[in-house]
This record gives sequence, structure tokens and C-alpha cells, in this order.
Amino acid sequence: MDNPGAIVGLIIGFTFVVLAVVTTTYVVVRRRRRLADRMWGSSGEDINRTLNFGKRQLLDEPHSFSSCYNSESPNNNFRHLPSPNKSVDRVEFVSQTPNHAIKGLGKLQFSVTYDSALEELRVSILRCVNLPNLDPTLNTMDSYVKLELLPEKRHRVKTRVVRGSSNPFFGEAFTMSKVPLSLLKTGSLHFKILTFDRHSRDSIIGEVVCPLSDLDLNLSKEVTTTREILKRKFSASDKNRGLLLISLCYLPAASRLTAVVLKAEGLPTVDLAESPGN
Repeated sequence: MDNPGAIVGLIIGFTFVVLAVVTTTYVVVRRRRRLADRMWGSSGEDINRTLNFGKRQLLDEPHSFSSCYNSESPNNNFRHLPSPNKSVDRVEFVSQTPNHAIKGLGKLQFSVTYDSALEELRVSILRCVNLPNLDPTLNTMDSYVKLELLPEKRHRVKTRVVRGSSNPFFGEAFTMSKVPLSLLKTGSLHFKILTFDRHSRDSIIGEVVCPLSDLDLNLSKEVTTTREILKRKFSASDKNRGLLLISLCYLPAASRLTAVVLKAEGLPTVDLAESPGN
């Protein structure tokens, strides 16, 4: 109090300290914001590039997968594409050239690779295009794909339901373990494309049966192929569907007929039941 000059010097020094702290804080915050903006901008460019790539080329998709575990089967696991900001369920993949025009039941695109060392068969269900709407009264198209490995049928998996699109993109990869090399000559991939209905039983649009012998899987390289979706191959008029041995017993006193299925032989490997659950 007795020295006013000292007090003024103390105030000036304190002011300089406060200004230095504020300036340093401002610079640090500004640098962090610039870094965050750069990271966000590059992420947005990657997402736009992925979506635009799918629109430019109808039946081609970059293979950037993220891994996760499928709890439905202990011998299978799957991985799927990371979800962009725009829901993939609503993305329509439209062809810009007339050569990609698809009629009938549409097409299914998938890729297959085999690891002989691990005895693993990896199947990536990429997308379907131009699926028909089985119910004209509905404005939306909800679909999914079931996959099983024939003839053993030990590996059964299915994709998620893609809503509101006749050109659904699934982007899910399934790994089937304990698949011997000998099965590549005799086995087949059986895809069933279905429409989802929460109020009634799901309907089958069609199927794709791809023999593994048609694919060159000996070099451990990924093979991508596109197949036509066909109607169910078997109908009531088909012959050579196998033999069924049954036993019938009728009791007149009780007015009762008992039927027992004893044996079945020569049944086809493709699932004949119309129920999607079978």
C-alpha cells in the first residue's frame, strides 16, 4: 500500500499471465477443431465414394468388411459392411447402361473363396437386383437370403432383412468351417431369396443352386459371380424324386387309419418344402 508502483507492476504482470493463458488455450482448441474437421471430411469422402461406386457399377462392390460373430450356428461366422450415415436399406443401385437390364426374377451376386489350410469356405452375399414384388398391394419390398451347403446341410445361414428396395445390398460374408477339400467337387451352394412378411409366412421368390465344381477355388482366390434367380426346380409333376415306403393300418371297429413312414430313398438334395423355415 505504501508503494503504488509495486502494486501497478503486480497488476500489469498478472494481466500478462492471463492473456498468455487465454491465447494458448485458443490456439490449442483451434488446432483440435481443424484436426477434427479434417478427419470428418475424409470419412465423409470415403462414404460418398462407396455409395457412388455402387451406383456407377451395378454388380460390383468394394470388399471392405468388418468382422463379427454369428450366434445362430457354432460352425459359422459372418462379417458385414460398416453402415454409412445413409441407411443401406434405402439405397437403390440403378444401372446407367441398358446392358444391365434384368428380367424375370432378377439376379444374385456373391463371391466365394476357400482356404485349404483351415478348411474354411467363405461366401459373401453381396446383392440382388430387380427382385419382383410378389404382392402388388404392397408398396415396399423387404427381402433376405438364406444359404445352405449341399448335400450335408450342416451349414445354414441367412442375411439380415433389407427393407424398401427391389435392389437390396446385403454385403455379408459367412465363413463355414470344417469343409473338406473333397466337398468342392460334390457340394453346391443353395441360395433361397425370400420376401419378409411380419404378419404371415415369408414367401420364396426363387433360388440359386451353384455347384462348387463350377468355381475355381483351388488357388485360394476370391471368385465373384452373378447368377440368375430361378423358380423352384421341383413341382408336383416332376418324376424321379425318390421312393417312400409307408405302412397303412385300418381298424374298422375304431374307424381309425394309421400311416407310418418307414423308409425314404433317392430323395433330391434340394429342399422340396415350400416353407422357408425348412
